[in-house]
Amino acid sequence: MGIAQEDKNYRETPLTDMEIKKLFPTEVLQQIGVEFPIFRVYPFEDKDGKQYLILTEKVTKGNIQDENSLKRSIKAFNVSFEEDKTVKVRWTITDYIDETEQSIGFWTQYLNLKDLDNDGFVDPIVVYGTKSNYGKGFEEGRVKIIIYHLGKKIAIRQQNSSLDDGRLTQVDQSFDALPLGIKKKVYDMIGILEDRGYSLFTTEVKNQIKKSLKGEGKVVFSSDKGETIDEFLQRAKKAASSDAELQKMINFPLRVRGLDENLNVFEDKFYSFAEIKDNVMLYEGTFKAGLLSAVRIYRGDCQLFNDKNCFTIKTTEIGDIEVVLIKKGKQYIIVGITILTA
Repeated sequence: MGIAQEDKNYRETPLTDMEIKKLFPTEVLQQIGVEFPIFRVYPFEDKDGKQYLILTEKVTKGNIQDENSLKRSIKAFNVSFEEDKTVKVRWTITDYIDETEQSIGFWTQYLNLKDLDNDGFVDPIVVYGTKSNYGKGFEEGRVKIIIYHLGKKIAIRQQNSSLDDGRLTQVDQSFDALPLGIKKKVYDMIGILEDRGYSLFTTEVKNQIKKSLKGEGKVVFSSDKGETIDEFLQRAKKAASSDAELQKMINFPLRVRGLDENLNVFEDKFYSFAEIKDNVMLYEGTFKAGLLSAVRIYRGDCQLFNDKNCFTIKTTEIGDIEVVLIKKGKQYIIVGITILTA
């Protein structure tokens, strides 16, 4: 992207362990609602007085300070102390991994606790992301940029993917009304994240943010990448009751994989819907009983297909189905699927 120049002299300074224990003893942490181990605590001050950003993470493997450790959940607290010494929680951020992810964590090298629009109030920007079970590094993970301006939350949500049609960037519409200094900081931050391999945002949304910086009228952030995976599953469940609709969801020739009697993987190709209907296990088993009883879909966990765009469908009737999907226009179609074998 080449747009970002990082202020190498700027880095938020966290409290020491001793300072944390003094300011936040166990009884205070209980009042706040802190349940996970503390990763870091950052102090800052503005017209609202002295405040603290407490970052907590639930570790499942490794040390909390180790970037390679595995973490299941995160929670951030913006707090301040009242005159009577009671603690006030101003806002919180909560997130956790899903079944396709192995870890989540705060990226404090991108944390901002500066007043970016010179109104006397700090404009916190908190960045965090996930690592997926699939792909290299952050290739298939999520990234979130959370901005707080005058107490209001604005978010940019990014789904990374090695596939062009798998990337999705969502920007809260209220981002367009933010002061220029905040938008410029976020735009530069996106450039740094891309340069360092943490993310790859969609070109469309980057251009929309760039246009918003120019202030040439209202910018409507469009992140419609078409059908989501969950929407595909709901459409597939409905199509399973109609041959005409089901046929529209299949790309021919259709790759079909299964296990032979020796438990070796085999692949056949079906060149028409008529061929599919002639195969009872494929038509009645996979496409009818399987799709009609589908309850969940997620990327990965595939055993027979090694395609990056392979998804697992959980069913109540026939177990797991593997499907390989591509997007045509704004909807997914099936290019590969597994078959039940006797």
